[in-house]
Formats: sequence, C-alpha cells, structure tokens
Amino acid sequence: MINEEILLKNGYKEYKVPAYSFANKFFQKKVVDDKGIKYFIDFFYYDKTDSYECRVQFELKTFYYMNITLFGFDFDTTLEELELRADNLWKTQDCRYYETEDMDG
Repeated sequence: MINEEILLKNGYKEYKVPAYSFANKFFQKKVVDDKGIKYFIDFFYYDKTDSYECRVQFELKTFYYMNITLFGFDFDTTLEELELRADNLWKTQDCRYYETEDMDG
C-alpha cells in the first residue's frame, strides 16, 4: 500500500503540485548511488479517486528523454515494488545519469 506516511518515511518530499497536474498532492524523491543522480521518481495523489500515480523521467544515452507513468496499481502494490520497477527500467533502457560526481554522464 502506498500512502503519504509511507512516502515521507522513505525519503520522499512533498512539494507544491506542478501547474500541469490535476493532482492534489505531489511527492518526489531523488534516486542516487555512489556515481551520482540517476533519476527522480514522482508520486501524484488524486483525492477524487483516492489513488496515486508514479512517474519517472530518464535521460537516455542518445540524449533524449523518456517519460514513464505507472498507474492503476492496486492497494496491495508496495512502494518497494514500484521503486524496483523504476530502477529496472532505468538499467535496461540504456539510461544516463541525470548528474554525476565528475559530470561526465
């Protein structure tokens, strides 16, 4: 299950909802490892449907971006499952680091 408390406990920060979204709440986490920033993972909460939507944007090594939206998951879906799915997508889609320590990408 995903909810505000779980997101905040797991390193997500709440921000103002972006102008392009109809969500009621917005949470974001920076995903990093020892090389740098891999990507950001976003959760949008919609109170009308009491549901969350997960979005990630990856920078591909060919220097363009890919947006992925994960939605329609049920209440049994865990945050860990969605984070693992996002990380597996990042690894398998030949993505670059958003920012590295040495800025080489």
